[in-house]
Order: sequence, then structure tokens, then C-alpha cells
Amino acid sequence: MDIILNKRVVFVAGKGGAGKTTVTAALAMAAASHNKNVLVVETNENESLSSLFGEIGFTEKPSRLDSSIWGVRIDPKIVLEEYIQKYVTVPFVAYQIIQSRIFEHLAVAVPGLKEVMTLSEIWRFEQKRNPKTKTRLYDLIIIDAPATGHGLSLLRVPSTLSSMLQTGPMAEQTRWVEDMLQDSTRTCLILLAIPEELPVNEALEFERKAENDLNMSVAAIIVNMVYPEIFNLNDVLAIERMNHSKPEKKQPVIEAAQKQII
Repeated sequence: MDIILNKRVVFVAGKGGAGKTTVTAALAMAAASHNKNVLVVETNENESLSSLFGEIGFTEKPSRLDSSIWGVRIDPKIVLEEYIQKYVTVPFVAYQIIQSRIFEHLAVAVPGLKEVMTLSEIWRFEQKRNPKTKTRLYDLIIIDAPATGHGLSLLRVPSTLSSMLQTGPMAEQTRWVEDMLQDSTRTCLILLAIPEELPVNEALEFERKAENDLNMSVAAIIVNMVYPEIFNLNDVLAIERMNHSKPEKKQPVIEAAQKQII
């Protein structure tokens, strides 16, 4: 846990169904218990993270969930609208761009645009400061990232774009995001798997690509949904002795116990 508490941004990623959302919420509550101000981030529209905190969907502005936990949902289209309003200084022109069919097409069809808008918003949250104290507004930002394939695509976009864009606001912003992702003192990945071959292999492949291709730090791989051991070694030996003592008269309780051991 100390590894995570010393970071600023944590991406929780892994195969769908491995429990990313539950672990995101659990990490947030654990960090809050260590007096950290935590922002949890939804990057999709299924609202499962917000439901764990008793909310019916997060909004695009952080809302307080607990004394030390805030929640937010990032909508790349809304972030893009704000981006246009910031850099197109004539309000009427900005409005016409946002209302046009071309904008609708760009928001959906341009490769990497949604990803870079999402990551840029996370970077802005990481940079936010309390206007009175000038301290960081959030000590820790935990992102419930998309499932494995989409998660890799999300994190790969900044390095791809930074090699293509040389100048302009988008190029500068992309470099800021790339610096955040690759700074192991600020950012790390938590990978999720369940105790099955495919999810474990996906997690290990994600780790390899994150460290070799994305230059990102993987702090931990969590194997979720591991059933607890019902019987210890002494219990197993005792059950076996009971079984061998009267094998012709197996009691139902012994049969049930043996199934749990297997």
C-alpha cells in the first residue's frame, strides 16, 4: 500500500471482469484512511464505480463522496468542447464549431482524440491546487481504466502523438501528459487478474508492454477473486485419516470436506 500512497496518479487496469472497479474503490477508501484526499475517476459510461459509493453516476465536475474522497466521470467530448472554447477566443466562432457536424465527426472518428482528451483532463486534475493554501487539491488520483486492450490504447496515445506533433497547444499538452505517465515518482499502474490462465497471461503481457513500450511503472499485479483456504494442512490430514479409517462408510460431511480440498 505504501507504494501507492507515495504516488500522485494510479491507473487500475486489467481484463474486464477481474474486479478493477471494486479494487479502485477499495484503494480509494484505504488511501482516505491514511489521510489522503482522493479523486476516483470513471473513464467509461457504465457508472459501476459511482454505484459503489451510492451515487447514480458521477458528473463531469468532481463531487464529494466522503470526507476525503471525490468522484468524477471524464467525457472526452465535453473536454474537447472546453478545449475549443479556451483556444478559439471568439465565443461565437467557438459555438459554431461545437455545434457543427464536423465537430461531431471529429469527436468520434479522429484516432486518439478521445484518449488524449481523457488523459489531458487527468493531468489537469493532478495539477489543481487549493486556491487558499496553494497545496495540491488531490493527494492521489485513482483511475478505473478501460479493460486490457482499450487500456493499452489509452496509455499508448500520448507517445504516438508526441512523435507526430511538433508545435501548438495540442503538442504541448500531449508532452505534459506523456511526462506524467512516464514519471515513476508520480504515476504507476496496478494490474488486475483472476486466478485463470488467460487473465494472468494478459496481465503479464500488459506489464511487459507497459514497462518496455510505454515506459510506465507497474507497482503491483493483484490476483483477485482467490478463494480462501477452508482447511489448513492439519485439517486435510485429519480428514484423510477419517476417510481411510472407514472407507466403506463415508459420512456425508467427510465427502463434502474432500470436495472442498480438491
